[in-house]
Parts: sequence; structure tokens; C-alpha cells
Amino acid sequence: MYGQGDWRRLLREYPTQIVLVDKTYPIARLMEKEPGWTVVYQDPVSALYLPAGKSGGVWRVPVESEGTMP
Repeated sequence: MYGQGDWRRLLREYPTQIVLVDKTYPIARLMEKEPGWTVVYQDPVSALYLPAGKSGGVWRVPVESEGTMP
């Protein structure tokens, strides 16, 4: 969560399908720039990332929903 050292090791060595970050931690800024990951939801507190190839599913929350489900 602090984005120190080899923080990407967790993404490489473990089958990571989704990443939820608290936007107050440095990892949030790192994930914004991480190739191959796409933000699929965010609000003032958190952001949810999926691998880029899996980010277009029907479950995706529309931007105009302001974080609420239809």
C-alpha cells in the first residue's frame, strides 16, 4: 500500500484479478500509471482496478452513476 521496494511483485507472483486501493496511499498514484491495469470504478475514497483485457465487462459501473448501482 506504500508502493515501496518491489511492490509489483504481488501483481506478478500472485494471481491478481482485481486491485482495490485507498486513494490516500501512494499505491493509488502508482496504479494510475501501471501498464496493463485499468480503473473501472473510483470515488473520493477508493479506486478499483482490473487487468486491461478484463475491464469492459457488463458489471462496470457507469461514470455518470456517481458510484451507485442502477
